[in-house]
Amino acid sequence: MAMQTFAPSVTPDQGMQVEVEPPIIEIGFGDQYMQRAGDGVQQYYDKMAPRWTNARKVEADYIIDFLRAHKGRIPFYWVPSGESALRSIRCASFTYRWKKGNFCDIEARFEETAPQA
Repeated sequence: MAMQTFAPSVTPDQGMQVEVEPPIIEIGFGDQYMQRAGDGVQQYYDKMAPRWTNARKVEADYIIDFLRAHKGRIPFYWVPSGESALRSIRCASFTYRWKKGNFCDIEARFEETAPQA
C-alpha cells in the first residue's frame, strides 16, 4: 500500500518543538567503557511535537481521523511548516481537547522514520 500524505488545511502553531536524536548503538565492555557507533544510513531522526490550537471542527476531525487511521505504527508523509521536502513520519501519540464553540486543541508526537520503499 502506498503511503498517504498528511495535509491538514490548517498549519500547526508556530514554535514547534523538535528533538534531534541520532541513531546510535551502544555497547558496554565493563569498567564503564562504552563504544558507540551510528546505526543505519540516516544520520538523524527528528521527533516533533506539532500543536494545533483552536482548530475548527472540520479541521480537527480530519487531523484526528487521519492520525487514528494510522494507529501509531503506519508511516505517512508530512511536510513540516517552513520546509519543502516530504518526510516519512509516524504519529507515536496524540491528545485532543474539545472546547466551547466546536474548537479543538490537538497535540501530537511525530517521529521521523526511515523512508519507505
